[in-house]
Amino acid sequence: MSEWFTMWKSYMALILCSLLCQTVAVCSAADEVSDQPLRVGVKLSPPFVMKDATTGRYSGFSIDLIRLLAAQVDPPREIEFQEQESLAGHLEAVRDQRVDLGIAATSITAEREKTLDFSMPFHETGLDIVVQRGAGGVTVWAALKLWNLLYPVSGLVAFVFVCAHVIWLTERGKDNHFDDRWAYGVSQAVWWTLVTMSTVGYGDFVPRSPLSRVIAVSVIVVGVVVFGIAVGIFTSALTVQEIASDIQGPKDLVGQSIVVVSETIAAEKMRGSRAAVIEVAQLDDALAAVRAGEAFAAVHDGDQLRHNLKRSSKRLMQINKPFSMQYYGITFPSGSPLREQVNRALLEIMEGGGESLFQQLHDRWLGQRD
Repeated sequence: MSEWFTMWKSYMALILCSLLCQTVAVCSAADEVSDQPLRVGVKLSPPFVMKDATTGRYSGFSIDLIRLLAAQVDPPREIEFQEQESLAGHLEAVRDQRVDLGIAATSITAEREKTLDFSMPFHETGLDIVVQRGAGGVTVWAALKLWNLLYPVSGLVAFVFVCAHVIWLTERGKDNHFDDRWAYGVSQAVWWTLVTMSTVGYGDFVPRSPLSRVIAVSVIVVGVVVFGIAVGIFTSALTVQEIASDIQGPKDLVGQSIVVVSETIAAEKMRGSRAAVIEVAQLDDALAAVRAGEAFAAVHDGDQLRHNLKRSSKRLMQINKPFSMQYYGITFPSGSPLREQVNRALLEIMEGGGESLFQQLHDRWLGQRD
């Protein structure tokens, strides 16, 4: 009996020792994982990913976002950035697991989903068009045809026409100031109304009767307001913001030379259009081609265009009519266990609406949402 008891104690001791060793191994492995930095692949895509030429430090919307997420996962991770020069190289680094995840300005597409996993979307955007200012045959005549000029101009013409008839009816034949004949008299009254409402007052036609003078005062007061509104709207229509360009969307680019950045959604979309597509390596190259007149327009992500044009020549303008809407996501190797953790962390920083950490980050880099 004592021998059996001794054997049982030895057996239990072996089991406990084995369990203890396994526990230590698991804990050691966990500690080893938490000590490893999170390898993040990035590609320069201002304002989402930028790099200081002097310090080499990365910044931007996507960079700040991944730093927040790395602090939210369990356990929190340090970050080791690995930069790729092209989008194809960036996606390949993620696909081949040379990095743990990738973040830049990467659109979620069905084709990319075949070989990669994506996080939930963190940004919605669309393609937009950049042309030279005045491109598309913009003229003053084009401004005159704007619908927002129809009502004030029509109102101004009607006001002058009515006032001219009223003053002609009350003043015709008096000391020959206004001709008795309708065509001549009304044309004189139109002249008088215009110089009166603009407060020029040449004095060649002077109302005599008290009623006519009351009408003249009304013409001056009301006329200044109506004339001022019409002039203000017309002046606004002559600005670049109002006239802009005859280019309103991709259908207006048919037959034109269009420059895009290779390996982007813009390149994929425009290849199927009836435009002459030129592909370049960088967005700066695309805008330079438009600026130099080597291409009619550039098509790219609207937010990236807007950021670039803030610091570039005033010779270019953005249409601000986004099309082909898309979503940005964080990329992972297929089956990555990090995806679920990052998604939970992303949801946490998005909670809170306008007061959320995510919204504050968005407003800082991309401006407040409308």
